[in-house]
Amino acid sequence: PSFYSHPRLYDLLQGGDTREEADLLERLHAEHGNGGREWLEPACGTGRLVVELGRRGWSVTGYDLSSRMLAYARRRGARALRGDLRTFRRDHAFDFAYSLQGTLRHLRSDREASGHLRATAASLRPGGLYVLGLDLTDYRLPADDEETWEARDGRRVVRQVQLTLSPDRRARRERVLQFVSSGRSLLKAQYDLRTYDAAEWRALIRRSPFTLAAVYDLWGKPSRLDKETRAATFVLRLL
Repeated sequence: PSFYSHPRLYDLLQGGDTREEADLLERLHAEHGNGGREWLEPACGTGRLVVELGRRGWSVTGYDLSSRMLAYARRRGARALRGDLRTFRRDHAFDFAYSLQGTLRHLRSDREASGHLRATAASLRPGGLYVLGLDLTDYRLPADDEETWEARDGRRVVRQVQLTLSPDRRARRERVLQFVSSGRSLLKAQYDLRTYDAAEWRALIRRSPFTLAAVYDLWGKPSRLDKETRAATFVLRLL
């Protein structure tokens, strides 16, 4: 997304749920994890969760490809490395990994996604977890979708409108159109995301070094993976 090159805007629009997300991660770690304190955040962006969890006593390392995001994250005190989702690996260095924003879907093929899962698994110690937030698709119910976010920076209002077009089942692509307004400026972007229905997502997990340990809905309540599942948080445990 074009506004990913504008860390401050991105932080304003994405940062409202930081405390709640950190609370959820701590709870999932307590319920399912190995007790270790070394955590990893792939595609850490502005480092908001790295910093928040660090304040709570966890040792958190993030990585990202964007030099602007890394600079912003480091200025706020995050431990942030340059790394690619497809290849970043630190053998047996972490106990817990998380990615709550559905970043996995930016990887365009199952081959790339599998590579990411294998690299992340190699970075975890025995009993390690990878907690993933993901939106799943139901190809039986094709429909466009619109979402709007709004945030304030002093008197300035920042607004994001995101249109997600009906998925292409054969190509397994979903086109996203984004518009971010801030004062008199307007940022526009369009990009494609990889789609997964419940069966495709389950098959990807089965080909990985992980097993599906738990599923939670948008409100953090226990759920399950089936054809009705849409937005959810998935707890993957290292085999």
